[in-house]
Amino acid sequence: MKKYFFLPVVAILFFFSCKKSGDGASNTFMIGEVLTNGYLESEYQYALDKKLVRYNQYNVVASQAKLGLYVLYEYGPDDQISKRKIFTANDTLNNWYVLSHDNAGRLTRMDWYAFGATVTEYRIYEYDQQNRMSKYTVKNGANNATKGYVEYTYDDQGRLDLQRHYSWDADKFKLTQEVDYVPAGKNVYNHWQKFMTYAGDLQVAQLTSESTHVLYFDDNGKVTTDYTTTATGRQYNGAGYLVRQTLTRVYIKPANPGNVANMEYTYVQ
Repeated sequence: MKKYFFLPVVAILFFFSCKKSGDGASNTFMIGEVLTNGYLESEYQYALDKKLVRYNQYNVVASQAKLGLYVLYEYGPDDQISKRKIFTANDTLNNWYVLSHDNAGRLTRMDWYAFGATVTEYRIYEYDQQNRMSKYTVKNGANNATKGYVEYTYDDQGRLDLQRHYSWDADKFKLTQEVDYVPAGKNVYNHWQKFMTYAGDLQVAQLTSESTHVLYFDDNGKVTTDYTTTATGRQYNGAGYLVRQTLTRVYIKPANPGNVANMEYTYVQ
């Protein structure tokens, strides 16, 4: 059976010939790498014209970061991302997405191709009055039936503070997941929105939250999973971008010892 890789694009941006920096000399930083417990987790590569061209995702194997998969990006005549092609580490094309944008450059639709030339499912995007992604709806590619949707809200500084996932079940939509964010730090959403396919993309949710409370629900509305992730030791560069933090996850339900992750972020100009 073929295994498919579903990619929320993570916010790791690397410009060829651009100097990495953490000194805060500029307010136009893009995140360069993310390390978890000292191991490289993700990196993005950009061309000199600042177009995203490749994303690498790594797995830790035998105490070494090994390439797990990568994504190649293509652009249309409007200079917006038109395709995301996902490859395995041995260069096999696994699946791909086709993106569409409106005249304002906002992502309006993303089609997922998992089984050849037929659209498996697609997303339709909506925005609020402040031009922030407020909702996306997931539809079946075969019959256009709505499978579910995700809604977002923001605080008064434009940072993500709540998201809710709903799924269609027999005769109505049911809440399946809720994530409550306590915002903190610099709002990078507007700066990075061009490359985002959901409101927490590009590590934005992690970079701009001091804690998250996540709930999962069953078909009867009963909580099946309940955990909180809290950030401590948050350090910023001179431009206000997060460069280091420790994330501690504590499970309330089900019983689980949780985990601690030491995160490091580098940026490029």
